[in-house]
Amino acid sequence: MDTYLVNSADQPITAISTLATKLKDRIEGYKMMRGKADPELVPVLDRLITLHEKNASEVLRMLDRLGGNPDNAGSMMSAVHVAMAHARDVAGALDLRTLDAIVPGERALIVVYDDAVGAVDDADLRRLLSRQREALRAHVDAMEAGFAA
Repeated sequence: MDTYLVNSADQPITAISTLATKLKDRIEGYKMMRGKADPELVPVLDRLITLHEKNASEVLRMLDRLGGNPDNAGSMMSAVHVAMAHARDVAGALDLRTLDAIVPGERALIVVYDDAVGAVDDADLRRLLSRQREALRAHVDAMEAGFAA
């Protein structure tokens, strides 16, 4: 098995870049879902879009500050999210039951935040990422409790 070492100086950039990509993918997916969602799901999606757009803006500035390339954020996963939302829409399922699919993805994003917090040495950047992570955690906890934060 091959082992590849990442330069420790690149770890913060890699972690922040991964986070930026995940945020942008979710924004695109939720925007597409919003246009097809039942009215009861729209406020939940709006809150997630707003949260992720604000956080992505800060994360992209952070990535630029660290010397990363913020223009490279985003991936093919946004297309996967769009396809999944379309399939749910065809099945008539873009309602609050969709939270059963959204919550695990947002929990996975919290883990990406954990990785980013652990990779960044700068105290101010760690505080910013920690604040974003806790705001997301509050939203996810509220969704799991049956209502949007």
